[in-house]
Amino acid sequence: MKVRKRFLFFFLGFLALFVGLVFLAISVIDSPAKMQLRKNDSRRVSDLKEVANILLIHHQDGKALTETVVEATKSDSTRNFMQDPISEELYGYRLISEYVFELCANFETSNIDYGNYQSFYFAKNYMNLGHSKGAYCFEFDVRESEKGAG
Repeated sequence: MKVRKRFLFFFLGFLALFVGLVFLAISVIDSPAKMQLRKNDSRRVSDLKEVANILLIHHQDGKALTETVVEATKSDSTRNFMQDPISEELYGYRLISEYVFELCANFETSNIDYGNYQSFYFAKNYMNLGHSKGAYCFEFDVRESEKGAG
């Protein structure tokens, strides 16, 4: 009888530990669907970074920012960067001033919530590209590229 009680005690303890670990894993690890949404958003941020860098080079070549991205680059090559590859919506672009523009996208998740946002070096500054869920815009100032250049 003692052996049976011991076995039952260890079995129930092991079962409780196993169930606890399963719940912990479920709460820590995202579902494949959530991971895909985050991957989609990461692609959107990468596209916007690419367009921002194209516009920065355009400015550094002595050209003024214009009302449209295609007009600014005098090329249709940015059209593939300006279209969301998942939703096929166009990303937003708005000229705010002679030196400042914004790029916008509609994000499926918030990367601020889980602290995994991208940053990149733009015009001699690191930019935090944290975004909330839904429509979100990033503002870029090309004058920053002129600081420290002389």
